[in-house]
Amino acid sequence: MGYKLKKLIKSTILAIVIIAAHPLALASEPKPFDLDSWKQLVHTADRAAVVFTSTHCVHCPGLVAELLKNRTQQSQTYKVLVVMTDGGVSDLRKAPYSEADGRYFFKGNTQALRYSVDPSWRGVTPFVALISSGGGMQFYAGGPPRDSLQRWARGSR
Repeated sequence: MGYKLKKLIKSTILAIVIIAAHPLALASEPKPFDLDSWKQLVHTADRAAVVFTSTHCVHCPGLVAELLKNRTQQSQTYKVLVVMTDGGVSDLRKAPYSEADGRYFFKGNTQALRYSVDPSWRGVTPFVALISSGGGMQFYAGGPPRDSLQRWARGSR
């Protein structure tokens, strides 16, 4: 095979890989969280631990990492979702947030968005919602107590 033909084949393969990977990259990008998002998440997430975080939350990355680690170590089947409440979309692209099953950012009136999740939530982060099969929810300002998390997670097998 001639040099030019090899070069043409390599560039064609590279173009195919880039084109094929593009939709995958878009699928993993953080998505906007608007007034309809919470209702949709509750109805489609099946079982999920949703961590509402903010750019100034020092405990949030550790909590997300702990949830991901716990799920893997205990062979449990729940999703870990992260919602950034104050912009910070670029933070969602960094570990451990980048390892979450879904990443979202508030888009719209922050108070209205918080109210759509839980009317009693005053914006403290981390704020965690444990969604059970069937749409049941438990809310925690801060991380959930270990025993509550374990009880909820055991139901996810």
